[in-house]
Parts: sequence; C-alpha cells; structure tokens
Amino acid sequence: MAICLCLFFAALEAVTRLWLIPGSKDLRRMADFPARARALVASAPTTVAVLGDSTADLGVDPRLLASALEEATGREIEAGMFPADGATASVIRAVAEAEFFKPGLRPTLIVIGYHEDALDDGTRFDVGRSARFLVEPGDWPEVFRLDVPGLEQRADLVTSSFWATFAARDRIQERVLASIPGYKTWVGNINGANFDELRAESPGHRETRHEVLRRFVERARDRGVRLCFVAFPILDRAGGRPRIYDLPAEVPEIVREGGMLFIDLRFVEGLQPRHYRDHLHLNELGRPILTRRLARDLAAIWRPDR
Repeated sequence: MAICLCLFFAALEAVTRLWLIPGSKDLRRMADFPARARALVASAPTTVAVLGDSTADLGVDPRLLASALEEATGREIEAGMFPADGATASVIRAVAEAEFFKPGLRPTLIVIGYHEDALDDGTRFDVGRSARFLVEPGDWPEVFRLDVPGLEQRADLVTSSFWATFAARDRIQERVLASIPGYKTWVGNINGANFDELRAESPGHRETRHEVLRRFVERARDRGVRLCFVAFPILDRAGGRPRIYDLPAEVPEIVREGGMLFIDLRFVEGLQPRHYRDHLHLNELGRPILTRRLARDLAAIWRPDR
C-alpha cells in the first residue's frame, strides 16, 4: 500500500510539472520570467519593466508604451511585461527581487501598476506560486517577517518549495471544479460579494500599514533601480462608473521620500465603460488610451538619464 501511495504521488507530481504548469498561462509565464528579464535588460540602453496583476497586463501595451516614451524622450527604449494574476505588494516585490534585484539586472525603470489596497500590508500573498518561482530558502526569514507571519502559511511556503503538486493544489482544484457547469459564474458571484463586503468595512476596523512597500522602495534604491507606482483606473462594480478609490496619503509619501515616482491614474479622461471587459480589466479599445496617458504622465516626471 505504501509503495502504491508513493507511486501515485510521484505520478501526480510528474503531471503537475509536465502538464499543469506548462498548461497554465500564468504559471508558464512566470517560469519564463528569468529569461525574459535578461533579454529585456540587454535589448536597449533604456528599458522599462512593467509589473503588476492582470489589470496591468490587460491595461498596458508595452510596445506602445516604449514607442510613446521614445517619441517623448528621444531615447531608444524597450519595455517588457512581468504580470502575476492577483498580485499584491508582496508578490510584486518578490517578482522584482527574484528577476531583477538578486540577479543584478538593472532595468532603467520598473513601473508597478496596482489598484485599491494592493500596496497595503496583509493583502493576499500567493504562497504556492511564490514558493515555486520567486522565493528561495535564503529569502525565508524576510518573507516570514513581512509576508507570511502565520505558522500555517510558513509551513505551506516551505512545503510548496519542494512539492509542486502541493504548491499548485488550488489550481488543480480549480481545473477539476471548472468542469462543473456554472461553477465559474458561481465563484465569480461569491468572490464579488466577499469583495464588496470587505470594501464596505469601516477603515477603523483594521490598521493599514505599508512595511512591504517601504522595504520594496529601500531595496530598489539600494540596487540603483528607479520605481514608478501607478494607481490604475477601475469601474464601480454596480454602476459602471469610474471608481475613485481611496489613496492613503502614506503611499505616495513613502514612494517619493524614497526617491521614486508616483502617478495617480485613478481617473483617465476618455476611458468609458465600453472600454472595459469587466469592472477591473480594460479591453483592446481601452488599453491604448491608458497606455498613452501613462506614457504622457511618465515622460513629464521621468528622465532616463537621471
């Protein structure tokens, strides 16, 4: 029985590594990050890496961003996208650390697109995905301190570092359940209701801190890499109108005090509900509008030679 069980888990591990990870767009893309980071930094004298979640991925066209910045600055510029679905400050910092800071790669600028409370401490940290692609054992002490303070999450992180099936268990479950008719719609409705309930909480119910953001800015400064944080536009879920979410004063203060850049794009003139595929993600009509506005505002405050 023990031998059969071991063979079963070995087969499941092989399926995860050989089929599930290559078959997942998000995981496959993250596995390619190291090669893409090296290629980007070597591609031009001035390079821009765009980090963030799926709103950044669907909201910014890196080729258009590079060409618009080239026109504004007169410099040869290349831009690349390094998104992670659902990424918050901890995961975005881990991407920058793993793909650029630790390997000694220095893009001229890293643009971080985010929305709402994604830069606050205590937001979601994808333990399994981070353990497989971003976090090494040497990183554990800092990750434990900043990102996963709970004992259960720490155990998950350590286990996920060596066991791909365990790290990808949520995605395995999602793929199995996705075959049930109506499951995705049901989950979307549940997640939406939970999101709205959390958003409706009084700010006094939780203490908002930004130690992860502070550490991110410090590490970038130590590595000689400039960061630009961009608050992205989204729609109100109910009315389809622009949602001008709260922007804690501490966030731009931390960014600017660290010598980094901050752009507020919570409202972008010209973006309408028809430019969105849902309340968070832009479609092919909205993407160029946001990209050009980002390039315009970025060119106004950033000089590649400084």
